[in-house]
Amino acid sequence: MDAPNATEESQPQAPAVKVWPNPARSGVVVELPQPSPRPVRLVLYDALGREVYRMLSRAGDRQLFFDVSGWAGGVYAWQLWQEGRMLGAGKIVVWK
Repeated sequence: MDAPNATEESQPQAPAVKVWPNPARSGVVVELPQPSPRPVRLVLYDALGREVYRMLSRAGDRQLFFDVSGWAGGVYAWQLWQEGRMLGAGKIVVWK
C-alpha cells in the first residue's frame, strides 16, 4: 500500500460555488465563495446540450442572478468560467 502524498493532502480545496434555490421556479442565484477580481461567465445548457443562456458578471460581483420563470421545466447544466478556467459546474432543475 502506497503512503498518501503529503503534497496532495495539504492542497487547499477551492471553496464551492453555490447555486440556489434548486429546484427553482423564478430566479436563481449563483453565489461565488468570494468577490471575483475579474468578470466570470455563466453558461447554461438544456438537456440536449444546447446553450440556452449566457451572462458575464462585473469584476467584484459575488452573486449572479438570472430569471428562469419563462423557461421550460427540466434539468439544465451550468458552468462558471473565468479566463478559460472552469470555476464550477452542476445542474439546476427548473420546476413548473
